[in-house]
Amino acid sequence: MAILAICSPAAMSPERYGAVMRRLADVGAGAPAGRLIHLAAWSGVSLRLVEVYESQRAFEDFGLALLPVLREMGLSLALPEIAELHHSIVVGAPARRPG
Repeated sequence: MAILAICSPAAMSPERYGAVMRRLADVGAGAPAGRLIHLAAWSGVSLRLVEVYESQRAFEDFGLALLPVLREMGLSLALPEIAELHHSIVVGAPARRPG
């Protein structure tokens, strides 16, 4: 079952986000297996991350690469809100339906 993960990391500016993304690419985790969608939105005050993974396991596997990178950079990440993906529509891709 696909999952949706939503997180608003504290003290994460667009510059810090960019640095994390570059570091993840450096360690081979820039495009993790099982990640279907990655979105980052900046409100001018905080960063909001939204990701869709094909499974909870794929998300957890990415966390094994992400957490050491964050620690190395002196950053922490609040626990994300996780929900099973019920339905999605992505332009140019087939709709994901339950079941």
